[in-house]
Amino acid sequence: TGPEVVKELKKDGRCIPTYFVSGHDEREYRPLMKELGVNRYFTKPLNFQMLLNYIESDLGFVTVNL
Repeated sequence: TGPEVVKELKKDGRCIPTYFVSGHDEREYRPLMKELGVNRYFTKPLNFQMLLNYIESDLGFVTVNL
């Protein structure tokens, strides 16, 4: 599962920005996501433009549409 992947990455000392997309209600998973240090949690249906905006903001870069 996604949370298991994040736990393994952190156990190995890796610091990778993580974004979750799920069909589950955010309120139900908010405590777990906070505990794991997940950057963003999105529910379905996914707004891809919003996701891209958050990634660009979090990573500090802007992509160019060619």
